[in-house]
Amino acid sequence: MQFAGAILLLLLLVPCAEGQPPEATPAGGLAIEQILSKNGCGAFAGLVAATAGVGQALREQGDAGLTVFCPDDGAVAAFAPRFSSLTAAGQAALLLHHGLAARSAELERLLTHGHRHIEVRTLDGGRWGYGVVTIWYYGGAMELSSSPPSLTTPVEARVTSTVVYNDRLTVYLIDAVLVPGPPALFDYSDTLVTICVMLGLWMLVLGSCGAICS
Repeated sequence: MQFAGAILLLLLLVPCAEGQPPEATPAGGLAIEQILSKNGCGAFAGLVAATAGVGQALREQGDAGLTVFCPDDGAVAAFAPRFSSLTAAGQAALLLHHGLAARSAELERLLTHGHRHIEVRTLDGGRWGYGVVTIWYYGGAMELSSSPPSLTTPVEARVTSTVVYNDRLTVYLIDAVLVPGPPALFDYSDTLVTICVMLGLWMLVLGSCGAICS
């Protein structure tokens, strides 16, 4: 009886597990690699998982709203030789070029209100090239380009289906890999200013030398 009483007292002193708050979801709780791999983007998901920093960047953006244009497995396979030739930084930038810091509802609202196309900054931030995707909208179909819009802008990929669609994350399946175009002029404005200043100084030096020699 004394032993049974001790057991009962111990049970009363131990906090009841039932009713305890659940463990907090880790920051950036979207398991983006798993979501992609289960929705027709297995090859692209594998690259995201294997490339340092990419998955984390997508998860962090997912809390605020993320749109991903995911190349299908065939497109990734065709691009594999070129991808493997890139530097580690180039690979990460290329993958992040397929992510937008925007909710799909925002994009669709712009596209369905008279805009023939919109330009959206990508998560690579122009580190490897023109860090913008141009989305063209024709009769309910979306086409994509990684170059500034013009009369000769080539269409690089087409949206073939929507594989995930919710308030925080939308994943569109596309039929080709997006490759950033040439860097925009403003991405290198500091470098251009430096070159102009150096050329100006060099011209002054040459002018001074010419005046002395004459």
